[in-house]
Amino acid sequence: MDAKYASFFYLASIGEIEVVRKFIAQGVDVNFKDCDGNAAIHKVAEANRIEVMKLLLENGVDINAVNGSGNTALHVAILSNSLECVEVLLKNKIKVNRLNNEMCSEFLCAMQAESIANINAEELNSRRKIIELLINEENIDLRCTSSDARKIFDGGRNYLIYAIQNGY
Repeated sequence: MDAKYASFFYLASIGEIEVVRKFIAQGVDVNFKDCDGNAAIHKVAEANRIEVMKLLLENGVDINAVNGSGNTALHVAILSNSLECVEVLLKNKIKVNRLNNEMCSEFLCAMQAESIANINAEELNSRRKIIELLINEENIDLRCTSSDARKIFDGGRNYLIYAIQNGY
């Protein structure tokens, strides 16, 4: 990756919105990907940089871009506990029910992340809010009716049962 894009990614990830705005005005490709397949939207989702994410969305970033691990920005935001970015992505109609390379959908990532030990009460509360957002997202396949979702569960289980068993 050349220095221009390395700078763009770094500045986007630390929230330097005015400098990012200048890069965009100078014609930077907002969909450029690094060697791991991450676009700027993945970096800002990981860092929970909401304003930069909104700027990227206003300037044609591919909201559904997938990185080398098969993760969308929504997967990354969930795994990074970036509640505000999850809200922005869902509001902007990111495609949901996508499986990454580890066969984890966004909902399964959220449920697994919620069960991680050694997180403080604030992080746990944020993770639970993310799960609630996903449960209430109209396009989430809680009953696992898609063929992709059925690959994850066997014996009639589904996300809805998984959520209920975990107190949702």
